[in-house]
Order: sequence, then C-alpha cells, then structure tokens
Amino acid sequence: MANQLNFLIHRISSSHLLKMDDPRFSQENVEKAMEISQDITSSDQQAAMGLLNEWMEQPSSLFTALQLVRTTNSFYCSFMSSSLIKNKISSFWGQMEPDQRNEYRESLSTLIATVPDINNQISYNLIRALCYIALSDWPVDFQNFSNIIFPSNESGTIAVSLRILSSFMEEIDTSNLITDLRRNNLRQLISTQQHDKIMEMISTFINAPELANDILLICNYMLRWGS
Repeated sequence: MANQLNFLIHRISSSHLLKMDDPRFSQENVEKAMEISQDITSSDQQAAMGLLNEWMEQPSSLFTALQLVRTTNSFYCSFMSSSLIKNKISSFWGQMEPDQRNEYRESLSTLIATVPDINNQISYNLIRALCYIALSDWPVDFQNFSNIIFPSNESGTIAVSLRILSSFMEEIDTSNLITDLRRNNLRQLISTQQHDKIMEMISTFINAPELANDILLICNYMLRWGS
C-alpha cells in the first residue's frame, strides 16, 4: 500500500515541540489515521498509531476531536474522539485562552443536546467532559451551565439535562480533580441555592419511567448532601 499516507512519512522526534497548527494533525489526517490504525493488513498501521499518539498530546486535539464527533460517519472515530475529549479535558483545559474555553463550552454543550441517544458510550464521554468543565468553571465562568441542568419543564432536552445533572453530582462526590473545599462549596451550592429547582424537577418527572434512574440518583445526592 505504497504512499497511502503521505502525511505519515515525515516524522519528527518526540523531543520536538509540536505547533498547534501542525498540518499533520488536520481533521482529515486524524480521521484517516484512526481508520488505518484498525486495519491489521495495512503497512501503515504502526505509523498511523504513532501519529495518533502524538496528536493526543496536543491541546488542539480537543477541538479536532469535537469536530470529528460532529461530522464523522464512523462510529469508531466518533468513539475514539469522544474518549480523547473525556480523558484529556482536565489536562488541556487550563492551557486554553478564555475565548477558546468559551467557544469549547458552547460547542460541546450544543453537541450533547443534539446526540440522539444519551445512553451510548459516546454520549457518556461527552457528558463527563462537560461535567469536568463545570467542576472547574461553574458558576462564575460557566453561567450557562445552570440553564443546561435546570431547563424549563417544557424543554425538549429534559432527559439530557437530568443525565448531565446526575452525572455532575456524581463527579462532585467522586472526582479527585478538585479540592475538598471546592467539593463542599459545590455541594452546598446545589443542595441549598438550587434546592427548589431540583425539587420541582423531581416532583414533575419522578413518575416518568425513562427518567427514573437519573431522578433517583439526584434524589439520593440531595438527601445525602442535605443531611
């Protein structure tokens, strides 16, 4: 399979600092490398895997991965991209400029709201990444997160909102990426300042079978945090 991947032929040493705009890490190249990395018959498999490993260490990979989830027709590429977002968001978030973080929060939130199935692994990865951002930024730098987890009862995304809220509450309790002071502040913010909103959501949707798991998780955290 001669010259199948021209972008993989020219390699640089791992000690060289890659630029954010390295053309080897374009969306097209990354998607192609993901496909080839799964092809055990390809002579370019190892080179593709090497390129992906380098790409995953670039902060800009978060943006490429988000775009791939949005546009690729390959489930594997979408899964790999969403996994990178979940696994790398905590490492790269602090390296972004404020305007980049604003753009990313908005784009990720919009993408999650449009995913048709919130029960698959791709949705899980994206929601966990959004929860990490909220752990870091909400409420001061991520004010719109309140609108995401506390939508109107008529919202068409109530199932997504409840899944994000229950996941966020779980992350607050279990994440090792925040201090105990931050953890306790978030618990108090939700269990006291947001108490009435959450109780209204629980009373409204507790009898909806498709929402039962998330409602029960939210109830459990509210009871524990309020004790």
